[in-house]
Amino acid sequence: MNKILLASALLLGMSLASCQKEKLRTATVIATGDITYEGCGYLLQLEEDGQLIKPNHLPGAFQHPNIVVEVSFEHTGIVDTCDFAPKIFDLVNINEIHLKQ
Repeated sequence: MNKILLASALLLGMSLASCQKEKLRTATVIATGDITYEGCGYLLQLEEDGQLIKPNHLPGAFQHPNIVVEVSFEHTGIVDTCDFAPKIFDLVNINEIHLKQ
């Protein structure tokens, strides 16, 4: 009986944790040039620490240099590099994005 209660409590806790809204982070869209030439396409520079991340897909409405957005994302575990800078970028999947008000 105790095992069933423990398992139920664990499943309930996991369900509630997965329903929490992801933290929105402020970022600036950086246009690095054509991805087929020497650029990386579009990167996001996070305001809090200056980190550059590469979205797997950035919706067309946000493909404008220097706009400030609020974004939530998940790391894919994949890294990418290009000729924009001697750096490796984390590839991320965007969950939510909108212009910062």
